[in-house]
Amino acid sequence: MKKDYLIVGHFAKDLKSRGFSLGGSVFYSGLCAKSLGYQVKISTSFGPDLEKKVAATGFKINRTSSPASTVFKNIYNRAGQRSQFLSSLALPLDSAQIPREWLDSPIVQIAPIAKEVKEKSINSFKRKNSLIGVVLQGWLRDCRPGKEVSFSYWKNYRKVLPRADIAFLSEEDVKNHEGLIKEFAKFSPLLVLTQGKRGCSVFHRGKVSSFEARKIKEKNPTGAGDVFASAFLVEFKKTKNFNLAAEFANSIAAKHVACNS
Repeated sequence: MKKDYLIVGHFAKDLKSRGFSLGGSVFYSGLCAKSLGYQVKISTSFGPDLEKKVAATGFKINRTSSPASTVFKNIYNRAGQRSQFLSSLALPLDSAQIPREWLDSPIVQIAPIAKEVKEKSINSFKRKNSLIGVVLQGWLRDCRPGKEVSFSYWKNYRKVLPRADIAFLSEEDVKNHEGLIKEFAKFSPLLVLTQGKRGCSVFHRGKVSSFEARKIKEKNPTGAGDVFASAFLVEFKKTKNFNLAAEFANSIAAKHVACNS
């Protein structure tokens, strides 16, 4: 079996006090899948400013050229609370831009960060050949250039979630809107809720299974949820067992958080 791992979404250009870093679900999930032996293919859009950094990842890239990249600026107050602003947004993505031979990759991860992936794209992947995972973060965000990123109600979840094999959601994604967790679970074959230091919960056929996170010294949690999603998909593809996948993903995410700087 070929070991291709396809991810659809934007890279993020995260501005810092000096320069910027590469980010986004496609980046962190891609690094994890690559470390687990998969050939990572990414269908994305970005501007000239990210060309060198993206090339350095070693991923296979299907790029829709854009005048601008998706750029975020983070501002922290004295209490350490973060406000995130979207400076610019690359071009939207849909399945028509993806090479046909990529559509039946063994693992497909749809990972929007700013509503950039058209929801209908999920209908183009062949479920009998592919394990399809969706990271919901980007469909739950109101992202407009020049504005602060905020929560946005997702209207079309009833159409998208049944088409995915596994959906990933964090507590942070639905902060102050926790009722959506059970609502999304009704329409998802498998919904995984990441809970930071407390681990994760898996919703399946009306039941909830909880898995504790490993106790580690946290250095930087950036990208941990994306690493978790990738590790979960890889292990579930191998075992078809969400218990094993959750334990494995918790372990890999803990290592990422402990080593991240």
